[in-house]
Amino acid sequence: MSYSVVITAHAERELEREMDYSTRQWGKKHAREYRRAIEKQVQQIADNPMLHPIKAAFDRPLRLVRFKGNYIVYWCDEDQRVVYVVGFPSVYRQQA
Repeated sequence: MSYSVVITAHAERELEREMDYSTRQWGKKHAREYRRAIEKQVQQIADNPMLHPIKAAFDRPLRLVRFKGNYIVYWCDEDQRVVYVVGFPSVYRQQA
């Protein structure tokens, strides 16, 4: 059974910045398609959240998935069956 997904306000802001960048670089259609693809990947994480290992480099039990030009950073509340997406940092660009 799939976990529910919560995208934090910080993650949503990062995703919006990424969509703005994508729109400027490649156009609205590409940005829409990329957002749908990221959302699909997030759903796949919710379907199997333990697939990706916890990264020891972080202070919290965060998991990290590379998806094209971004990472999807999340943690799981196994008791409540919730995936918390906490970031979508760019692989290539410095974060402001």
